[in-house]
This record gives sequence, structure tokens and C-alpha cells, in this order.
Amino acid sequence: MIIYIDSCCYGRPQDGQTQLRLVIETVAIRGIIDLCRVAGHSVVGSPTVAAEIQRNPDAKKRDATMDFFLQSADRIICLSAAAIKRAQELHVQGLGPIDSLHLALAEVAGADVLITVDDDFEKICTDKKLSAVRVINPLIFIQEVII
Repeated sequence: MIIYIDSCCYGRPQDGQTQLRLVIETVAIRGIIDLCRVAGHSVVGSPTVAAEIQRNPDAKKRDATMDFFLQSADRIICLSAAAIKRAQELHVQGLGPIDSLHLALAEVAGADVLITVDDDFEKICTDKKLSAVRVINPLIFIQEVII
């Protein structure tokens, strides 16, 4: 299995863990990465993930998030003309520009799933059936894999 994890997931452990949802999503994200290591699944990253992480103005959080990303991803997919073209098509269909790039890169990587904590991103992809790559919240994914 190939799993693409977007930048909001890598940043989730740095979010103030004051709400139950944030705590549970953090545990699920870490669990997915651990599961991938044990089961031999690939965690794919991208320059888009790195660029989004770099935009965080809080240096401590930015560095911790980047470390988490670099320790988790076992492969980085390169940005290509095909990915940019596909991202433009996805953007026209209703995704934001960054989410479009994430999904296009996940497709290029041959990902089975794209893990995100962005509810709107997940909903648009699911409702419009934009891709063969399943865009899913880490809580739902971990439940499906474990049960």
C-alpha cells in the first residue's frame, strides 16, 4: 500500500492538544506511520508538503513538524509537469490550489490513500469523486485497517 500524508497531518502533533479530536487524530497519524513501517507500506511525501510546513512562522513548531515529516516519509515524489497539469484540472473542479497539488502528487505517486485532517478537502474529493486516490481522515483509515 502507498500512503500520501498531507502537511496538516504532520503538523497535527504540534497543534495544542487541548481538544479530544486533536489528540485522537495525533495518535491515529502516529499509528498509521508505525503500521506502515511494520507492514512494509510506503509513506510518500512531496515538495508541496515540505513547502507548506516551511510556511509556519513558529520556528519551533516548524522544525518539529519538518522533523516528523522527514522521519516518516520513505519516498519523496517530485513535482512534475504532469502533476501541475493535473492539479490545475482538480482546482477547476473545486479544490484549493494546495489541496489540488497534494492530490495530483498522490496520484502520480500511485498512492492508494491520501490522509488528511482537512474536512473540506476530504468532503469535496468524496462528494465529487475526483480521484481514484481515496482522501480520508486518519481516524477513519485506522479504524478500517484495524477492524
